[in-house]
Amino acid sequence: MGNICYPDDPAKPGGPVVGWLIYIKLSVTGNEPQHVTDYRRRYPDFPHQSTADQVYSEDQFEAYHCLGEHVTDDLFSDEILTDKSLQDAKNHTLTVRQWYEELVERFIR
Repeated sequence: MGNICYPDDPAKPGGPVVGWLIYIKLSVTGNEPQHVTDYRRRYPDFPHQSTADQVYSEDQFEAYHCLGEHVTDDLFSDEILTDKSLQDAKNHTLTVRQWYEELVERFIR
């Protein structure tokens, strides 16, 4: 996780803009959908195949897509996004920035 500081844009006053980056490295943990486990059985180096060949077969693309969806569904599940600890004392949902900072804190702990 990290912050990205974009330089000042003379056309848009107000100073630099800060963005956030969440880098998610895919891994196989054993609870993936059947399509993913079948593909991994045939290609044991999945999901860490070389990126030298950027032309994916349909089956390879679908396996990566399915695994990415599986990982992010868990990471950004409703249980995390609506966790009571992510709401302020007045029970208002936190801003995206506050949520991100809380997420960073959870990963660091």
